[in-house]
Amino acid sequence: MPDDKEKLQAKAEVDVSIWMPIYIDNFIASTIRLTPQQIGAYILLVCDYWRNNSLPNDDAALSQITRIPIKQWKKDREIISTFFTIEGKLWKSTKLDADKKSAVENRLKVMERTAKAIKAKAEKALAREEPVGLHKEDHKDSP
Repeated sequence: MPDDKEKLQAKAEVDVSIWMPIYIDNFIASTIRLTPQQIGAYILLVCDYWRNNSLPNDDAALSQITRIPIKQWKKDREIISTFFTIEGKLWKSTKLDADKKSAVENRLKVMERTAKAIKAKAEKALAREEPVGLHKEDHKDSP
C-alpha cells in the first residue's frame, strides 16, 4: 500500500503531465533551421515524451506520433533526432527529464504547502469551538 508521500508524488506527476513549460527564446533558437513540418513533428514528439518519459526508437511509431508519412519521416528523422539521445530502444532527453523533474518537485511543494495550510486552518477552527456543554447560559446559573 503506498504511503502518503508516494501518493503525493503520483498525484504531482499526473498533475504535471497536463502542462509543460516552453521557453520561447530557447525554442525558436533551437528550431530556427527546421521546416514548419519538422517543427510540428518536434512539438508532437516533445508532447508525447512529456507524457511518457521517453519515445520509442521505432520509425513506424515515431511516424505515427508526428503524423508524418513514414517515407517523409525517414527523411526528417536525421535532423529531428538531434534533439534526443538514442539509448537502445528509446529516445531520451536529459533537458526534458530535468524540466519534468523540476515541475514535479515544484508541484509537490505547492501540494505540501496547501495541505499544511488546510490542516492549520482546520486546527484553528477547532480551537475556536466551545467545548460541548459549556454554553454561556449555563455559566449564569452556576454558583
